[in-house]
Amino acid sequence: MYRTAAIALLIMLIVAAAGCGSGGGGETQACTREQGVESTMQGSYQVKTIEDDRVQGVGIYDNGSFRLVLEGVPRMVIHNEVSGESWLVDIRQKQYEPIGYDEALLKAGFMPHVAMKPYFDLERFWSSDAFRMDTPDGRSIKAYLGGPDCLPSGWEAEEQGRIFKDIVWEYRRVGQVSPKNFEVPEGFASSA
Repeated sequence: MYRTAAIALLIMLIVAAAGCGSGGGGETQACTREQGVESTMQGSYQVKTIEDDRVQGVGIYDNGSFRLVLEGVPRMVIHNEVSGESWLVDIRQKQYEPIGYDEALLKAGFMPHVAMKPYFDLERFWSSDAFRMDTPDGRSIKAYLGGPDCLPSGWEAEEQGRIFKDIVWEYRRVGQVSPKNFEVPEGFASSA
């Protein structure tokens, strides 16, 4: 587990050092916290979350709307930011039920827009594309904006140089998410 985490960290550092955007004329620029906030909270992407070497789930996000499937669970959570509706969808039974936004958000904890929100709000701990906060008990929390369009690529907590929790985000379809993802799938019936 530590070897995989160390490899993931090395990859994140290499990607972060290379920058995550390009300016005019092919120049590479470093990401900023502001770019990370914008891409994470207002962008669109598909993301797979790996926490401590285990896939937590796959999610799709677009400017506040999200759809996620938790690993090993035949259920999907959908929140449509435009309509304000949220649903819990049973994939096996082809049924859905309305749920509150807070319940949907609770299940979306592995998504970057939820996991990174409190860290984006702590501006003083950011240096360009990296977050670092050292706690009084000797722990460090770090996060990196090494993903495409300055999206978060990783988060980790360490104590005395030993990583005891790490999250890696892998992205696909950045900027290419359809609004249809945030509706109840056709052919599914209400369980209410």
